[in-house]
Amino acid sequence: MLLSYFKNSLKKHIASQIARTQTNRLTPRSALYSPFPGGNGPYSESRQDEFVRHMMNGKVGTYLEIGAWHPIDTNNTYRLEQDGWTGVSIEIDPHWKNPWKHYRKNPLIIADSTTYDYEELDHIDYLQLDVEPASQTFATLEKLFKLKTTYSVITYETDAYGDPAYKRTGDTSRAAYVQPSRDLILSKGYILAVPDVRCKGGRGGPFEDWYINPKFVDVELIKTWIK
Repeated sequence: MLLSYFKNSLKKHIASQIARTQTNRLTPRSALYSPFPGGNGPYSESRQDEFVRHMMNGKVGTYLEIGAWHPIDTNNTYRLEQDGWTGVSIEIDPHWKNPWKHYRKNPLIIADSTTYDYEELDHIDYLQLDVEPASQTFATLEKLFKLKTTYSVITYETDAYGDPAYKRTGDTSRAAYVQPSRDLILSKGYILAVPDVRCKGGRGGPFEDWYINPKFVDVELIKTWIK
């Protein structure tokens, strides 16, 4: 009798914890997450949205977000959308389709970024590449760079911190897809503005590189960002 009661209580507790977790995942925590009053950003994990806004010098532009995940929390384009930016986000996990419809204006496409048929445009202001694992991110980059589309700013997730070679040596360039991605992006005329980006406080290790295109972005803005 007591054992049966204990099992039922445990099941109820687990169910409540799962429900709470699901609710937290789907509820925007903008006012709590954002360091600014009213939840006005940045919303990105490491201020990617602020980097883009800074490098674009206040311009309202367009974006292609690959690897969207949550529509608000740690999202790189939510703040841009609030500013009036337009764009398309691509995410392989269909779990986020309904939350995205509820909280976002710009569309989310559920698709595999490595096989998606991208439209070839002349120019897009911001490209985010954040796919798991790193091999898929690089495959997506190669696919995109076969097109003639140019970008003003690129944030590229390397996930170097998890690579065995990086763990052994502490050298991000030794990670499997870091140097190949850098070589490819730099060969197209982009500048590696901020390499080896880490989360706040340095936790987790280097996971991203940020680039700008000097044809569309004032290089001097890199100095003011670093300051």
